[in-house]
Amino acid sequence: MSSMISQMDFKEVDKNNTSNDMERQLQRPLLTNRFFPTGRRLTSIDDIQMSSIVSPNPHSVSYRKRRSSVALVDPVMNSIEDNINDHIVRIRLTFIRIGEIDTLNEKYHADVYFEARWIDGIRLDTLGLTAQQRTQLIDESATIRLNEFSPIFHWTPKLLIENAIAQIGEPEKWFTITKIAPKVNEIIPTSLVKLEICEHRRVRGAFWQKLELNHFPADVQDLTISITSDYHVDTVLLVQDEDRFSTINRADFFDQQEWALYEHVATEMRETEEEYSFEHETVIKAKTHPVLAFTCRA
Repeated sequence: MSSMISQMDFKEVDKNNTSNDMERQLQRPLLTNRFFPTGRRLTSIDDIQMSSIVSPNPHSVSYRKRRSSVALVDPVMNSIEDNINDHIVRIRLTFIRIGEIDTLNEKYHADVYFEARWIDGIRLDTLGLTAQQRTQLIDESATIRLNEFSPIFHWTPKLLIENAIAQIGEPEKWFTITKIAPKVNEIIPTSLVKLEICEHRRVRGAFWQKLELNHFPADVQDLTISITSDYHVDTVLLVQDEDRFSTINRADFFDQQEWALYEHVATEMRETEEEYSFEHETVIKAKTHPVLAFTCRA
């Protein structure tokens, strides 16, 4: 398996039933590509802006059952973003460690960290800030860390990992807030402050993945983390963070001898429908949820 890959596309040489020289091209992902700087290990929590890993405690993870999904091309994505009624959530993800790839059971183990950012107008007295934190936030434009961000008082995107099978320990989760200057001619009520809220989350566990073994050992495997929301697509839009790269740590790869891990992370937007849902009391109509998938390859 080749360990080199270009920024714009993937290529792979496969065996064919009738020819050993046939070459097939893997389609380039729909959205942008991101790269992790080689030769550097993530050796401390500061490298990814998060706190310590929780102790192992395996337990199952539930996720919403879905019926079907469809990928969104750029024009469709832009149209949705222009007409979204509520929040746009920008996400970036880091594959901290890729563990065992279980081809028999179609799953893999990973340690991942992601950040999800959105903008909202918030009353400061609902955040429980100290006087010093208020001064730092308002006057010094500092970023303030919050261990809690109550969904009772504040909107949150209700994110979950769609293809999670099981996780090790409780996921590490916290928030940061930063004051944002209003746009020209934008009117903000005096009781509110315009803030960028960022949800930080670190998850370790097993994730389902459809694996291709038709041309073993020349196959290239997609390893994906699919993040979705409990909200519908007309309420929230999940998009990649254009200002912060999604990355992968190639130095800490469990199956290095069997697999070659590429340094490329691709993203894809799609929608997924629930198995069934009630839109009205007498009408059954499938509801659609946004999905943002982050994919690396081995």
